[in-house]
Amino acid sequence: MFKRAKPQYSISWIQKISEIPKPVWDELATP
Repeated sequence: MFKRAKPQYSISWIQKISEIPKPVWDELATP
C-alpha cells in the first residue's frame, strides 16, 4: 500500500516496535 510513498520497512517496523514492551527495550538498550 505505502511501498511507493515510503520504504517497505517503515510501517512494519513501526508496528513491530509498538508491539515491544518497554522492559524489553531497556534490555536491548543495555549492552
